[in-house]
Amino acid sequence: MILLIGSISVFAILGILSFAVYGLRSYRQMSQNLEKTTLYNETLQSSQEDLQAFRHDFGNILQAIGGYIDKNDMEGLRVYYSELFRDFQTSNNFAYLSPEVVNVPAIYSLLVSKYRLAHSSRYYDNL
Repeated sequence: MILLIGSISVFAILGILSFAVYGLRSYRQMSQNLEKTTLYNETLQSSQEDLQAFRHDFGNILQAIGGYIDKNDMEGLRVYYSELFRDFQTSNNFAYLSPEVVNVPAIYSLLVSKYRLAHSSRYYDNL
């Protein structure tokens, strides 16, 4: 009789422990899923903000181009286009120096300052 009660108690304790371990695993999985979902949402929000900024800038560029066309200022439009294209090339080259790529702040700051110095020098065309 005592052996039967002891066996039932051991099985009950093992059952409770198994349920607790399963619950802990389930909790950890849900926690990991929540972290992934949060990161995904932050990435989506950042992408949406970038897209809104691009849309705003693009609208400004179109309005400026429209102004040159309305005034029939083709020379001004050529100059504006050249400036835009130069800025585009600079930002395109600068993308490799993003904080996500160079994740050490001191090195990032040093590289950016040296890049800007090189960009302003006469040697920039050779970069």
